[in-house]
Amino acid sequence: MTRAGAFAVALLPLLGGLAAACGSDAPDVCRGMAGRGAGQAGATTVLVDVSGSARVGRTAPAYAAALETYLDQAIGREDVVSIGSFDGSASTVRWALQDHLTKADANREENREKQRANYKECLKQAAVRAVSRPAQTDKSDIGGAINAAAADGPGTVVVATDGIGNTGCLSLASPSAGKSRWIDDLVDQCPGRDGWPSALAGKNLVMLGVGQPADGVPPPTTGSVEFLQRLWQRTCLAARARSCEISTAPVARGDGAAETARTDPPVTFVADDEPPPISPGPVFNLSSEELFDLDSADLRPGAEARLRALADDLRRRDPIAIHVAGHTDSRGSAAHNLGLSQRRAAGVRAVLTAAGLPHVTSAGAGEADPLCTTATLPNGQWNEPCLQRDRRVEITMKVKDGPA
Repeated sequence: MTRAGAFAVALLPLLGGLAAACGSDAPDVCRGMAGRGAGQAGATTVLVDVSGSARVGRTAPAYAAALETYLDQAIGREDVVSIGSFDGSASTVRWALQDHLTKADANREENREKQRANYKECLKQAAVRAVSRPAQTDKSDIGGAINAAAADGPGTVVVATDGIGNTGCLSLASPSAGKSRWIDDLVDQCPGRDGWPSALAGKNLVMLGVGQPADGVPPPTTGSVEFLQRLWQRTCLAARARSCEISTAPVARGDGAAETARTDPPVTFVADDEPPPISPGPVFNLSSEELFDLDSADLRPGAEARLRALADDLRRRDPIAIHVAGHTDSRGSAAHNLGLSQRRAAGVRAVLTAAGLPHVTSAGAGEADPLCTTATLPNGQWNEPCLQRDRRVEITMKVKDGPA
């Protein structure tokens, strides 16, 4: 064999490895995107639920179409994007596309526009591939999938799902599913267990299609849909996500999977006599530790800059009204905590108003509406990791087209 022939033989395994890494079905429109994500500040991870409840039936949610808005937003932010599917556990996450940078870097604007058009088509095709993959189990573990897939550092996690999980610590396979009190118990007991989405800390979570399963599943009642929204909103806040947007708005429908596809065990919801109100739009969840010193309503150094950056994010959503709510943990007197939460909310309101946001109001909730309902440990000491969830400032908004 000649030296050239030997070199070619030696090169074949390397080329095969590169082809596997890039994905043999990667379209040309994705060229130049893969492997450019290292060290980037922004990341968007998209997860598509392919479990039976979201797939089996004559019609099912058309997630690929519903995701296009969020993929466009990721390109606008120049994020590193990964798109995958999941069903019954963290190990079922399969990538249709991983770590693709959407930053257009051509010298001329007309060429950058072509790059962005290619990126959009690349992500769209990846979403279609993710949606088309069959389930590997007859279960759905939404929290576990988030933990397996969410990138390190700041970023956005978008999950297209009916929100009906049936395994992991957030499983709805319980005779109490449907009760708001049961949500409080889950939020207390789940952190640290399998299926708790701890990877959401500091990230933005968007869930779309919640409460909208395929028509092979009995449609949830209005009360059950509201329960699912509250479950995922409270879970998101307790996991200390930066923002929580849980949408129960109907998504477009498409063809469902064949009857031979895996079906999930049914989930039954019980009625709640007095369901508490929920925030229908996105909730921005700010940790008090990031903004204030202990027992103080004075903004810490750097907090005002962080709030101004948040104001820029809020402004892009075109709000017509914004509300700031302060919260504390249960230590100290109720009167003191109420006053502290009011002053902290007013301080945040002042910064947002100065940044030019319209109609910003504020109020203090004190120790009401806790995310931690087990304030003390069995040994009598304070349950600090749990109490930390309660020390927060929540920001909600109203926009022209609806709540969010």
